[in-house]
Amino acid sequence: QVGQSFDAVEFFRNLSGLPNGTVTDIEVYTASAENPIYHIAQVQDNMIVGTHWGKTPVTANVDGKFYVFHLEVRPAGAVAMPMIIAGTGTLFALKADGTVWYWGGGETSTGFGKTIKNITYPKQLTDIKNGIQIAVNQHTVYVLKADGTAWIVAGGHASYLSADGTSNVYTVPTRMRGGNTGTQYLENIVSFAVNMAVSRKGAAIDKNGRLIAWGNNGYGSSALGFASGGTSGTYMNNVVAISLSYQQEVILTSDGYVYVAGTSNPQGYGTGTNNVQSTPARVLRGDSPSKSGYLEKVVIIYTGNETERRHRLAITSDGKCWGWGQIGGNSDGGTASCSWGNSTASRYPKLTSVSSQNPDKKVLMMTGSGSGYDGKMYVLSDGSAWGQGSNSYGQLSITSISVNGPKTATKLGTGMFGIRYLTGANMGAFILGIKDDGYVWGVGSASKGQLGRGAKKEKNP
Repeated sequence: QVGQSFDAVEFFRNLSGLPNGTVTDIEVYTASAENPIYHIAQVQDNMIVGTHWGKTPVTANVDGKFYVFHLEVRPAGAVAMPMIIAGTGTLFALKADGTVWYWGGGETSTGFGKTIKNITYPKQLTDIKNGIQIAVNQHTVYVLKADGTAWIVAGGHASYLSADGTSNVYTVPTRMRGGNTGTQYLENIVSFAVNMAVSRKGAAIDKNGRLIAWGNNGYGSSALGFASGGTSGTYMNNVVAISLSYQQEVILTSDGYVYVAGTSNPQGYGTGTNNVQSTPARVLRGDSPSKSGYLEKVVIIYTGNETERRHRLAITSDGKCWGWGQIGGNSDGGTASCSWGNSTASRYPKLTSVSSQNPDKKVLMMTGSGSGYDGKMYVLSDGSAWGQGSNSYGQLSITSISVNGPKTATKLGTGMFGIRYLTGANMGAFILGIKDDGYVWGVGSASKGQLGRGAKKEKNP
């Protein structure tokens, strides 16, 4: 919480597995931001002190080796850090008091026997409390509670979910089970993946950094070491963050390296191959200045939704954003949204245009609009927002461009300035953010009420 602190030296020694390691260069990633609203925590005498609500990477060297973890700071007295997440036209918000709210409409429509369809103003999901994180895919809503237990609280689809060993559609909150037999409850969970669109899969990280996956494992995309039809695999350890797309999983480990699993389908893992990767492979350095041969000192990862499955982004500790793969194939000529400013696919990381145009700014967060609407939005360390790619519903807040957005990043107006938490649609053309005062701002398509304002479209946030 804001005002609380912990011993960073002890934490990094535990993270590295070096109980007597020498910890140096402790840094809160957002603490150097020009805009003070992003000063989420600070280092004081080797203690990390929470100063504002939000999420930030924290890095250090232990015996000269780089390590990273993600820190969430809650408002003082709060249960959770506020967040919003988009399903298929349905939006879910987690408030600081641990309650969950929803609006919009889409295929996530069976939870608690209620109909979530074209609800233009937020309503509370009254059956759940003490939530600290939420995740949504096309059919299912997951809630992580403060006690580390994981719950399915709405939806379900075919045999893609693992909650009670069945393929039920859930109408009441159901605690998730794990293990090969599904007889043990999932416990000590610290983070969920963002579950993407029709891929119908999910992943979580437990307190020991172990990756846990369930659902569709097409092309080995659950990163468990086996492809479709397999029955066993090994857990991946030391995981800090995960991001899921259609048939690929992107994984950040505590030593700052990025791994991918699944299929590139077809453009670029970043590993130099297009072969199916059922065992996670490390992303190569590309054009980055890394001396190890791999993209290193990564602190934030992102992989696009559904048709954006060909495109991946990573931010390194110096604030630069790197991209590989390609966005394209959608009806509005989405190759224009290839983030390094051209439509040529790359199998290796390249510096994105938002970083090349802003060499003195850090990229703090990024998101994209979903299937068929390949637009990107970035927030920089001065609080400015930048848009790029498809803008067919005004989802980039660029009112002068109606369909094909710019190939290079374009600075947006003040409406999305100062965003503290950013999310884009799984399948749809809208983007939402939470500002410093806790209010939610949205822009883009609202045909199902997903902006929570009752409007059909908003080109201005």
